Amino acid sequence: MPIIRLTIILVFIASLVLLAMYLVSRQQKYLNALKQLLKYTGWMLVTVLLLYLITRVIRL
Repeated sequence: MPIIRLTIILVFIASLVLLAMYLVSRQQKYLNALKQLLKYTGWMLVTVLLLYLITRVIRL
């Protein structure tokens, strides 16, 4: 679980940096990178949740 927490913290920091860069420069590429980061983070969390559920079912 510490790896998941660390990943969430790093994604949060990266999101803040990308948002700040977008607000400073007004370049669309930072906003697109933020959208992509959030999309892949969501997929990663869904994958981790599914793997967790699978391990719980196997133990039963």
